[in-house]
Amino acid sequence: MEPLVEKDIFEEENILDEYYYVQMAAWFEDEYSELINILEKKDYSFEVKDAYRLGRDAQLVLIGPFNSSYEAKLKLRELQKIKKDAFITKI
Repeated sequence: MEPLVEKDIFEEENILDEYYYVQMAAWFEDEYSELINILEKKDYSFEVKDAYRLGRDAQLVLIGPFNSSYEAKLKLRELQKIKKDAFITKI
């Protein structure tokens, strides 16, 4: 029988590099210009990241990063007034 070893929670690679984001949209073509215009007018800081979804390339419109899910939830309530189906994701 092997001795029990306490695992260091920071041992896993990239655990400190993950952040919470509010995902506003995901598009498979350049369809997000209207949303981008709204976010810019309201002075939100956002990122458009390339991703691979449903077997093809997509672009994600993300607000963040946030260090905790609590911070992201506070911003989510505000952002759902702009886009109802916005949600929190961890990247």
